[in-house]
Amino acid sequence: MKSNLEQELQRQLRQEIEIPECIQKKSKQAYLKIKSGQIRQEEVLKTPLGWMKKTAIALGSVAAALLLCMVLFLTNPVMAQDFPVIGNLFSLLQDKISFFGNFEDYATPLVPEEDTSFSKDTDSSGIFSKTEDGLTITLSEVYANTQAIYLTVLMESEEAFPSTLIDQQDQPVLSLIASENYDFNPTPEEYNNPIYFNPEGQFLDDYTYSCILRLDLREASLDRQAYNEAMIQAEAAAQETDAVINYQNLQSFVEIPEQIHLDFQIQQVIGTLEDAQYWDSGYTEEELTAMTDEEFQEVMKQMPEEYNQHPNQYENYWFDGPWDFSLDLTVDSSRVQTIEINEINENGVGISNVILTPYELTVNDAYADGVPFYDYFLVALDANGNKLPYNDSNGNCNYFTIQDRDISTVDLYILDYTEYMDELKGEENYNNNENKPEEEKWSTLLDDRCFYHTTLNLTPVE
Repeated sequence: MKSNLEQELQRQLRQEIEIPECIQKKSKQAYLKIKSGQIRQEEVLKTPLGWMKKTAIALGSVAAALLLCMVLFLTNPVMAQDFPVIGNLFSLLQDKISFFGNFEDYATPLVPEEDTSFSKDTDSSGIFSKTEDGLTITLSEVYANTQAIYLTVLMESEEAFPSTLIDQQDQPVLSLIASENYDFNPTPEEYNNPIYFNPEGQFLDDYTYSCILRLDLREASLDRQAYNEAMIQAEAAAQETDAVINYQNLQSFVEIPEQIHLDFQIQQVIGTLEDAQYWDSGYTEEELTAMTDEEFQEVMKQMPEEYNQHPNQYENYWFDGPWDFSLDLTVDSSRVQTIEINEINENGVGISNVILTPYELTVNDAYADGVPFYDYFLVALDANGNKLPYNDSNGNCNYFTIQDRDISTVDLYILDYTEYMDELKGEENYNNNENKPEEEKWSTLLDDRCFYHTTLNLTPVE
């Protein structure tokens, strides 16, 4: 029987090649979870990974190695701007990130007003500024709602940052390994593993990186101990019946109070080198395509150990912490709408709810017990019939950004994964649908092929 944890990992990793912000970051996130021990089940590593092979081949022959460290497109770094930065990072960055919107009018500064000047000699003695390994990390501002905590961060290096890979969204490819612990839902020690974060930001100069960090507060409210106990019981039962486990049906969440305390420890800051030296498998794309899953896995086993580490000296530079911070936060629930749908149709698929904030739309799909949820793919269209973009900071492809879109109506489709990848996806379908005749609109094709469809009428949250 295939591991249900593997099945969930498959579903999360198998994303569209044409949407690298979703595919690449999700793959890297899952890989780092395995590396850090957050995913501890050894079956994930032992099972032939045909789904990983498919994604690697689609990204090119070198991507057989790069699937574990993901290559992004190159652009030029952002140059510094000479004005006060600390306390003003939201105003500097909020229009340059995937989940853009007006944060500055709602955020709380974390540093005294007199300390907001931009200086290489930042005082690291404050509770929101820490120095380790030649890197000073300063937390500048914060805004929290029931979905996420949005935190601005300034990183100042004693030596110039190495030349860093820039992705196609003009974002330096940096990541954080960190752990978070909340007073309203303390993480049991056995589950307190570091998490991989994708900050979105810019270099201000050769020595200074600024970013907005998104912490998933809803995920942090998962009752992990109850969930793991339910998972153990479900997997034991499934061993006897060969049943499909829908893990989301096992989840329960604790209530998020208005006042919360967060202990946040950044353990490592990792950058991808612009001139990274990746391992070459020696096989062409055609040869990789022709391989069986077992043959592909054997190729991956040939990767030298020094390349199989993350970070490693050929692909990365990094700073070692820890940088420890404690924050007392107020959670704003006034700007969050939850639309309960709680519908599963005759196909065993549907939507549980939709959560709308000024910055994001979260769609929680739902599946009946026994339905192989990993065989389906969720698509959201705006009022013009164009595909809603994903949130780059979170690899979960249920999180959509909305700021430049008409969401007065949103169409949600659940589709067969293989059919979607082979026949329905494509840039020619995603955009400009408002100008197409009805028979050529993407929604016409999706209406005919979907296993579930619903239309929502939404009022944007101010």
